[in-house]
Amino acid sequence: RYPNYLSRWSTNDMDQIEKALEEQLVKVRQQKQTVQERRNGIHQLVQSMLEQADTEESSLPPTKATEQSKSKGLNVVDLSSLKTLRTPPTSWEELLALDVLNPSAVKAILKSKQFKKK
Repeated sequence: RYPNYLSRWSTNDMDQIEKALEEQLVKVRQQKQTVQERRNGIHQLVQSMLEQADTEESSLPPTKATEQSKSKGLNVVDLSSLKTLRTPPTSWEELLALDVLNPSAVKAILKSKQFKKK
């Protein structure tokens, strides 16, 4: 069906749409690359922080590890809390216990029809 649609167009119009689609494809590919680089960077950062948490937890008292993390510019209370990233919650109770969701989001989730137990 689609190729027959183009048969109604002039050659010039088909060339213009082809050029516009190619330009858009370049933009999509650039954005895809940027998103992938950002995701890779976040993954590397999380892995690095988890490794650092393991090292600091095993070698320093928690308060000293926290002070060192803050002095390095890390905005965390305690790097050992990052261990929760390794094992995702398996229930809503576990997720809510992590206290990572916005309170208004929690209210909306708990009030939703999909969440209510049958």
